[in-house]
Amino acid sequence: VHGAKCLAVLAGSSMPGAASGVAVGAVVAPKRHLQTVIKALDERQWRKKRTKVHEYDCEHLAVAVAPEGARALDAFGSDAESLVPAPLAALLRDGAVRWATGHRHVSAAAAPSPAAAAAAAASPAPPPRFRYAELFAGVGGFRLALDGLGGRCVFASEIDPCAAATYERNFGDAPLGDITEVPDEDLPAHDLLTAGFPCQSFSRSGEQRGLGDARGDLFFEIVRVASRCRPAALLLENVPNLLRVDNGHALHIIVHALTRAGYHCRLQLANAAALVPQHRERLYLAAFRDAAAAAAFRWPSLPEARGAAHRALGSGTVGVGYHGTPPGTLPPQYRTLGELLEPLADEERSRYELSETQWRQVRSSLEWRTNPQWRLAQLGGAARTLRGSYRKSYSRFSEFVPPARVAEGV
Repeated sequence: VHGAKCLAVLAGSSMPGAASGVAVGAVVAPKRHLQTVIKALDERQWRKKRTKVHEYDCEHLAVAVAPEGARALDAFGSDAESLVPAPLAALLRDGAVRWATGHRHVSAAAAPSPAAAAAAAASPAPPPRFRYAELFAGVGGFRLALDGLGGRCVFASEIDPCAAATYERNFGDAPLGDITEVPDEDLPAHDLLTAGFPCQSFSRSGEQRGLGDARGDLFFEIVRVASRCRPAALLLENVPNLLRVDNGHALHIIVHALTRAGYHCRLQLANAAALVPQHRERLYLAAFRDAAAAAAFRWPSLPEARGAAHRALGSGTVGVGYHGTPPGTLPPQYRTLGELLEPLADEERSRYELSETQWRQVRSSLEWRTNPQWRLAQLGGAARTLRGSYRKSYSRFSEFVPPARVAEGV
């Protein structure tokens, strides 16, 4: 309720301060008032719990505030004052604490791991063809491709600790955390900016609140970085439902914000099934500062032999390949899902098998009763879109690898 009221009161324009990123700031307080401030912010879930309370000056500490709270505190003294918890409002009115709008906690620059630093010293890398930065980096999908093209990553940000740990293991560099806490002056120059920005508020499986959701609002951090660093190009990615959220208004705001930042945008839907055995359709947005470069840009043509892999997914036949072709008839450069699965010893496989309780829940689901074969991985073809929620939604959406005797038709 408070979030909806806050958005309604504070939405003065379609994208206020887009070039400044999302609303940020910190409540600055002496130590004696710190617990009161923290309790008040936690009451509204406004405190950034992943950003530690830090020293602001020799007498005060700073408590970082999430964007929803920052918007309310920016408007403190207006109609939005009632949104601020009473104890915090009293301290602000008395001058015992103050609101530092725009404050971003200075983060230490990301450093390579000792092993990566030693390897770089032993074998210096050649000059890069281009420099790039990646926001919402995940485990480094963009980096894997761009490094192969001769690029060099000069900045990466990822807030999820598990994804960041995987990223560091993959590349030897630890990405910075919360991008909203990285000051403008800490952003390095780069030629290309990439971002797979949070999709939960645009996905069909969510509430589809679009840019009105705190996660969707993070798109404006891309605008902030692009406006500050002015890279020649941007490459962004999100779910295809972004085309339809809020009847297309969310995408209109995104394109308009990038246009105002000086970019010419091009959009394209692409399905990963053209290249790998997974049906994963995504919306890509390429943006260029140079109008001639945008006009000359052409999206790559994906291999037709895998372009419609999703047709095989609903066939209900275990082992059907792409375009309904029998396994083994694809061109040699293409690999099926079965070829990519790692073999497991019996003791390892038992860790991943469904329990009797889980199996009963699967069989009681509407999806199973409608089409049991839909739940089985098509080993001779492609997987459905992999999801991050399998642990919670296994009874309805998970895709199961059939035992060898089923896969072989026994």
